[in-house]
Amino acid sequence: MSTVAGDPGGGDAARHEPMTLPANLPRPQDDGAADHLPGAQVPHVVLVDTDGQQVDLAALAGRSVVYAYPRTGRPGQPPLADDWDLIPGARGCTPQACSFRDHHAELTQLGTRVFGLSTQDSAYQAEAVDRLHLPFALLSDEHLSITTALRLPSFTVAGTRLLRRLTLLVRDGRIEHVWYLSVASVALQVVTSLLLLRHSLAASVPAEVPAHADAVSRDVVTELAFSKGRELVGEEPARRGTK
Repeated sequence: MSTVAGDPGGGDAARHEPMTLPANLPRPQDDGAADHLPGAQVPHVVLVDTDGQQVDLAALAGRSVVYAYPRTGRPGQPPLADDWDLIPGARGCTPQACSFRDHHAELTQLGTRVFGLSTQDSAYQAEAVDRLHLPFALLSDEHLSITTALRLPSFTVAGTRLLRRLTLLVRDGRIEHVWYLSVASVALQVVTSLLLLRHSLAASVPAEVPAHADAVSRDVVTELAFSKGRELVGEEPARRGTK
């Protein structure tokens, strides 16, 4: 998006570019709406993915990373509301999806599947999968089934209920860890997932931040993982990325 700092409106369809984030996006605050999720059992809810398959997250063996997001935009089309960029945490869904795309092979090598989750319908999601070349499926909670059952953090814009941005690490149907993070560090969700999975599998954390981390995520990972004697990532998973 070509919106410049000081002009965050973004209502002009001609200027809207989902991959480009304005410099002055408001940072969301941790309101505690995800505090109940770590350790929770995922309910048996069947969702349709963009491959046309029915997916019950509670029934999947092993690990799954499920990242929830409000909605992906489309180049040249206006956002859902003229003040979309002023809503903390609303902007950044396309870069978030691309972060998981770019690190999908690493997560797969760790035996972890990836899903995106939103309240958009499957047809809308399928366009994003194709345009962004996503190697994983997106899950549609169009009817708010799992949103309601898990009490996932959400907000309403223009009469549409949307999920707040968060990432769940699910193992054998139970939520192991939750990241409820700011848009500015969406890549952190991938990096911390990789670090945590490596710790779980090898009982150690790399001595250095992974080379593929961008400048923002490198700084935040360093703060989270190494500020107290290089403590292990994941000891306090739900609230620490919201500063």
